[in-house]
Amino acid sequence: MKNKKNNSYLFLILTISIVLKFSNSFAIDEVISVNDVISSTFKHHPLILSQIKQFNQAESTLTQSLGAFDLNLKSTAEGYTEGYYDGQAFSAFLEKPLYYMNSKVYSGYRRSRGDFPTYSEELLTQNQGEVFAGVMVSLLRNRGIDAQRFRKILAEQDLVQSKLQLNEQYIELQTMAGDAYFKWLTSLEKVRVQKELLSLAESRVQNFATRIRKGDLAKIYGLENEQYILKRKYELNAQERNLYVSSLYLSLFLRDENGAPIILKPTNPSKITDIKKAKVKKQKDLLTVVNQQDLMIKTLQSQRAQTQANRKMGFNDLLPRLDVKYEISQDRGVPDPTLDPLEQKVYLNLEIPIERRLGTGRLQAAKAKQEAIDFKIDFKKEKNQTEVLALLNNLKIYKTNFDLTKKEIDLAQKLREAELVKFNKGASDFILVNFREESLAESKIKNLNAYLDYNLNFIQLQRLAVDFMVPLPKL
Repeated sequence: MKNKKNNSYLFLILTISIVLKFSNSFAIDEVISVNDVISSTFKHHPLILSQIKQFNQAESTLTQSLGAFDLNLKSTAEGYTEGYYDGQAFSAFLEKPLYYMNSKVYSGYRRSRGDFPTYSEELLTQNQGEVFAGVMVSLLRNRGIDAQRFRKILAEQDLVQSKLQLNEQYIELQTMAGDAYFKWLTSLEKVRVQKELLSLAESRVQNFATRIRKGDLAKIYGLENEQYILKRKYELNAQERNLYVSSLYLSLFLRDENGAPIILKPTNPSKITDIKKAKVKKQKDLLTVVNQQDLMIKTLQSQRAQTQANRKMGFNDLLPRLDVKYEISQDRGVPDPTLDPLEQKVYLNLEIPIERRLGTGRLQAAKAKQEAIDFKIDFKKEKNQTEVLALLNNLKIYKTNFDLTKKEIDLAQKLREAELVKFNKGASDFILVNFREESLAESKIKNLNAYLDYNLNFIQLQRLAVDFMVPLPKL
């Protein structure tokens, strides 16, 4: 498994290298901040662009669900083609479904001519037709919720969840981009430390050669210095390799205005700054913020709202159906003694479910799902508490380590300088000089590692609190 992972990692690096080579997208030598990388990621990263399209899809689905309440023009026509009766009737009306009580209103015009049988006398109108209007409402089943409103609720919550998924993609990529940036920046600084260490050894070559010729210095010191040069070159090559890999990974997030990846040069002038102790809320307040902002909890709450709507639909399925329709019509034209010029009608429709498995099953399933979601929310809050406590403790430790290694650097610097003075006076050995130099370099590396650890953990804390470091682009 390890070999497969290594092969996959090398393949990823090779692929990115080829893409970057042919895209020829290299950055200008300018200082790059973590906010620059994250802003670039938010604007151009393919995963962000993909998630935005999914959000647009959810918006369109909501628009589609609202189509159930669109105004419609309807018409009917009928007529006898054979037989004793020759009646023909036509009607056209506008119908508007409303959101409340499964109601709808309608208004239109109908007209008929010819003869109709007595069982179809409702089609009869005067010679200028009849105008009519009506309203229909549900009094029991479908009063509080119906299939159309249920679909609308689901679509609204799907849109909420899509927005949360987009924000989750933002915060995850911010975390990955921040990690990539600080790993690159510390790799850049480690290369500088190794170059400085190498330059110390190289700067002594000419001086040692002169002193050896004069007999002022043993020849072995020149050989020993050459050994240190080779060793430090090897270590520099290793750090430069790490820098190149981290630059490649950073290019997944740092992009130009066309969205093409940017690989930073090893001569980039960016430098680390001192760690300023993060202004973190008190543990209890921070945990409250984390739980309030948690995108997974919000997604589960949205799913819970959908489940509650499903429970309402279950209750709704158990209710009898009682629909009431009221209609008023006015005939126009030459009076027909058999027709009233003004008519008002009330229609009742009653439907009682005898077997109740549909509603009962729906209720039980929704209740079980809602309880399952509640357990997930409780566990996520417990997990948040654990992660917050761990990260706060890590920040405290890494800040302390950073401060300690800064003091260690100062002491190592003084010891190196003092050792060099002693060596020049013949009171010290070259091995000790080399030891002091490498000790100073190791202290700087430890300081950089503490800097990296602190920032990686702080970014994780920002991820938990859904704290965006740069403004989100407008949709």
